[in-house]
Order: sequence, then structure tokens, then C-alpha cells
Amino acid sequence: MPNIVPSEETVLRLIFSPYHYSSKNKIKYQCLMPPKDTNEVSVNRQRLFDSDIEKRIIQEMSSDHKKIVGKLPITVKVINENQAEVIISPLFNNKSHADIIYNFEVKEGVPMPSDIKVIAKKILKESGPNFIVY
Repeated sequence: MPNIVPSEETVLRLIFSPYHYSSKNKIKYQCLMPPKDTNEVSVNRQRLFDSDIEKRIIQEMSSDHKKIVGKLPITVKVINENQAEVIISPLFNNKSHADIIYNFEVKEGVPMPSDIKVIAKKILKESGPNFIVY
């Protein structure tokens, strides 16, 4: 069983424009939706997310088509209370990496359950107005 991030920690979801951020400067719930054929959303553990990691990720993940515009802090407790959990999943160049895991089985070619959209919206709403703009 993977290591679970404690509920008192905070994770950060990096917000990409235009995918996660509207032209009206609003965060879209899609920032908390897993990509097709997975039940995971990448986040970073705030207590391990230092400026070196942050700068490298911004540089590596920004392109002509997408740009990181900020980060959304979310307490793990909010995620846990909404039928999901956060597991520790460090990468070789990012010790702070973790994943939000939604509670559904991934089957190739089968759409994710419709309630994941509702859960993502609820987590976004309950995370509060704490968006940190770059």
C-alpha cells in the first residue's frame, strides 16, 4: 500500500492557462480532473516544495501552448473528505510530488464516473480563495 499524505498537510496544484484558468481569471474545476485513462492528479506537497523545484517545474512545463499562472493550495483533509486521497509519489527530480487518487477503477476506453466532476468542483470550492498568482 502506498504512503498516504497526512490530512493536516497542504498540497499545491499548479494551474495552467488556458487549461485550468479562464479568460475571466477564474480557476476551472478541470484543474482537479484526472487525465483520460487514469484516476490521478499531480500535486506537490507544500512543505517540500522549495523555490528550486518550483522554478524548474515552471521552466520545464511551460510552453507556447500553456503557461503556469499560479498554484492552488488545498488541504489534504478537504480532499479526503471528498472521497479521494493523496499518496506520496516523489519523482527523481521532484521530492515534493504526490498524486490525488480518486476512488474509481480505471478501465481503458471506459469514461470516468460522472461524479468525479462533482467531486472536483466540490474540492475546488472548499479549497477557498487561496489561489497564489505568479
